[in-house]
Amino acid sequence: MAGFVTDQRHRAAHGLKPLGVHYKVLRRKRGPVAVTQAQVAGIFSSARHVLRTAMDAGETERIGLDRRFVVALPPGGNPGGRRRRPLSDQAARALADEVNLSCLDAGRR
Repeated sequence: MAGFVTDQRHRAAHGLKPLGVHYKVLRRKRGPVAVTQAQVAGIFSSARHVLRTAMDAGETERIGLDRRFVVALPPGGNPGGRRRRPLSDQAARALADEVNLSCLDAGRR
């Protein structure tokens, strides 16, 4: 797993092509495009989700995949460096309002 992670990060840092064949819709005739930080983050997040779900379901143990392999994959993180913006105070108050909460609760029934 460490080799895969290192290779993906190296490819993104140096603008190299992916090992697999990945085409962007608008660039199909040009062939594979360079790996980006956002793609690496997506790959890590998706693979981590699949592996963790399989581990929680007991599938990795069933097929003999070591837990250390699964947890070695780092989270994708936020490649853009942007932080999630919290709700405004006005929106938070509206969400916490008892009338709105009761309307939401009534919608579940």
